[in-house]
Amino acid sequence: MTASLARGPVAEPPITSKQFLDSFLEYGCWLRPLAAWTHLQAFERENARELESLASLGSFYQLAGQVVEDALTMLVAWSIWGTDKQQSLADIVERLQLRLSVSSKSPIGPGYVESIQQKILKSSKRVDVHPREYLSELLTRRDEFLPGSFGIAWKRNPSVKLIPRDVLPLWQNLARFIKEGVTPLLDPRGSLLAACYNKIKHGPQIIVCDPFEIAKIRGLAADPKDLMLNNLSIRLLLRGSRVQETNEELEEAERISPFIFDDADNMRRWFFQQIIHTTSLLHSLGTFVFNTSYIDSKRPLSVSRTEIVEIIQSQGDHLKRTFGVNKLF
Repeated sequence: MTASLARGPVAEPPITSKQFLDSFLEYGCWLRPLAAWTHLQAFERENARELESLASLGSFYQLAGQVVEDALTMLVAWSIWGTDKQQSLADIVERLQLRLSVSSKSPIGPGYVESIQQKILKSSKRVDVHPREYLSELLTRRDEFLPGSFGIAWKRNPSVKLIPRDVLPLWQNLARFIKEGVTPLLDPRGSLLAACYNKIKHGPQIIVCDPFEIAKIRGLAADPKDLMLNNLSIRLLLRGSRVQETNEELEEAERISPFIFDDADNMRRWFFQQIIHTTSLLHSLGTFVFNTSYIDSKRPLSVSRTEIVEIIQSQGDHLKRTFGVNKLF
């Protein structure tokens, strides 16, 4: 599965933060979207067989969850690295242990951002981080300080060499762009998405069954149009064998055994409105982080990978209606 080179007579130096960030922006951030697109196309194929469709469906939504986790990880890592860029960005990422749900027994209070940053910068241990709470605290900072909180050396009127005139409007409204892009990632329902893709990742924690038969067991008269599901669907077992929510769980809008929508239109919307949009945000902010950190090695703000550009251009009308394709070019 893997291959490693021999040690050799010369010691290889560690990966620099510049190398790591450059590779992430050029390749890494686009790997999951491109894989998700492949699974979407396979699911939409007319001659796809039952097991092939189920495999594509599960893989697609697993990747959707991983895109969100990638974004949360990198946003937190950039904010920590921005306080001391002598640190290794790759090492910071490796040491972040994301916790996507918070126990009510130990609520997180003010000063959480600083406490996490100090733990990372003053030790070499892995650190548990609740990314949504961490980023929520960052977003309360004043607009003029917000870009800097993500490692972007920002000032309202930069040199033309750093920020071309056509990018200046976005640059001057960068705080608003950050808030609008990051806020959807902080939705509490994101913890359900994380739980779902984790159960898909650990394959035995799902079951494939007929939702209409389950509806009959519950004494419900299910209409296929209402369920938006086919005869066989993937069901996630978030609480092991227990599949019926308690009254308290229902009041908290908690779901313990949801089905995955096996609807191609819904998958396509999710791909462009969530996967591509989130990755575009990550690419744009990461480019600003790179360009303000390495002035002599600027990266283009536009998406340069033809594999992604072709997908986006093929859906131009949809993207303009949804969030503006021009943000990606």
